[in-house]
Amino acid sequence: MDGVLLEVPFDQGLSRLTAAERDALLEAAEHMIFRRGEAILSEGRRNDSIYVVAECTVRIERTVGVVAQYGTVGSRPNPRHRTVQIAHLGRGSIFGEMSFLEDAGASANVIANEGVGAFRIGLDVIEQFCERDPSFAGRLYQSLAMTLANRLRTTNRRLAD
Repeated sequence: MDGVLLEVPFDQGLSRLTAAERDALLEAAEHMIFRRGEAILSEGRRNDSIYVVAECTVRIERTVGVVAQYGTVGSRPNPRHRTVQIAHLGRGSIFGEMSFLEDAGASANVIANEGVGAFRIGLDVIEQFCERDPSFAGRLYQSLAMTLANRLRTTNRRLAD
């Protein structure tokens, strides 16, 4: 199944933050460039950052089948393994929020569709903002909750169609 392009305004993923907070957060973030086909996040790997797509698109995909749980059979990949595209995210979209919030491995792979620019907002940066303004945490986490709720609604609609 092909993913659905979810292009959002640049600030929707951080919608509860003020414009000044978003600007300061992105200024403090690390700006990264990823080549076409490069894995930005890998399924199962721990992640302590939230990413914001600055330019181009990424695809979210998941490995399903025996390989996802058990690896390879001998030196060859298991033939029952396949990759399913979940979504495509464009400029302004955030990703990595699930593993960031859960302090767990990423639930899917995030792959650069072309040369992708992204902001990586690490836990250290977020903690600095929260120390300066404790109410920042509430606005940030509400933004992340709204992003997850919107994605769940989109998934529900896709499954119902």
